[in-house]
Amino acid sequence: MIYPYYCKPCDSVFEVVKVLADIDQPEPCAFCGVKSTERRIGLSMIQSVEVDPQYNPAFGKVIRNKSHLNSELSKLRDQGKEMVEIGDECPNKMAKQFANQRKEIRDKRWAEPAEKQLQDVMHGR
Repeated sequence: MIYPYYCKPCDSVFEVVKVLADIDQPEPCAFCGVKSTERRIGLSMIQSVEVDPQYNPAFGKVIRNKSHLNSELSKLRDQGKEMVEIGDECPNKMAKQFANQRKEIRDKRWAEPAEKQLQDVMHGR
């Protein structure tokens, strides 16, 4: 989570990203280095991706929230296309998908006549 901190000596506010377990650990000021900062309650503590619309270049439009993203993805699936968010895909699912692609290519090559494969090798294709 993101936590705002206030530094009295230099009168500055800065944010720190940390896990909830470390919430009571003191943070040095990002500007002057003083360790006597105090944690503040602010909007940054309650902001989430759900309420933070952002322009998504993949879709060419602003994606308002997670449900809007899912509806845009379902529209793509209806068109026979698929898009996955980087880092959002399960590694086992990806490995299975790539294994299936390799198997399809291998099966297709086995189905080709041996003469065509030999010609491809001879001509460097």
